[in-house]
Amino acid sequence: MLEGKKPLAMFYAEISELPHEELVPESKFKPYLDGGRFVRGETTLELAYHPKLNRNVRVKYVFFALRTEEWRIPAIALVLQTGLKSPTKRTNDWLAHCSDTRRQKLMRSAPSSSGQMQPNSALLSDAFRSLRCACGAAKRER
Repeated sequence: MLEGKKPLAMFYAEISELPHEELVPESKFKPYLDGGRFVRGETTLELAYHPKLNRNVRVKYVFFALRTEEWRIPAIALVLQTGLKSPTKRTNDWLAHCSDTRRQKLMRSAPSSSGQMQPNSALLSDAFRSLRCACGAAKRER
């Protein structure tokens, strides 16, 4: 990230494991956050019930992005949240693959012809188009 080659870092853990510096290395990013070079975001997603926890699993995702790439934080949070809302196993499997692909693309840089890092709106449009197609396929399966 410091070299500008990777615009986004993502860490996650079950909330019962946090704070834990090895799982979410907040202190390593603090100097860059304080200096204004990076921005931070987070989201917590509730998953299935786990008997060992005696509650639903709650996964906290923490994101760090280059200040010029902060648009990636809500974009990747949306990809993660949308993956939880798919209505069928077949669609869930497809979205898991799709989400992995989208996450990988969001975590890579998207340089413009001038070499400047630019938001890749085509990538986001593609993500939304793919999700709409998946929802349409799920409705036809019912």
